[in-house]
Amino acid sequence: MNIKKINSKSLVCLRFGFCKVYLCTTKGGVLMLTKALATKWAKHGITINAIGSAYFESEVTEKTIGSDEFGKIVKAYCPMGRIGRQGELDGALIYFASDASSYTTG
Repeated sequence: MNIKKINSKSLVCLRFGFCKVYLCTTKGGVLMLTKALATKWAKHGITINAIGSAYFESEVTEKTIGSDEFGKIVKAYCPMGRIGRQGELDGALIYFASDASSYTTG
């Protein structure tokens, strides 16, 4: 049996601190939950992974993304100098959901 769980978390909160307190808290919780469950459940054939992305356009981020302060942070800290585009994480998600990631956890 091979069970997969894929979480999503934002690296921006963990690296730059540019987010609301509630978002930083929940994303940090997802990170630690992923690590804890990955080590606990691996022996049962259950893999737990998280995709840690930076900002993508969404209803949650639309006000933040449009601010001048955010634009400065993206240019200063994001290697690509831009936010993510729709579909750019599809390959990672497919990998984690496929048998190719059967030895990838945490």
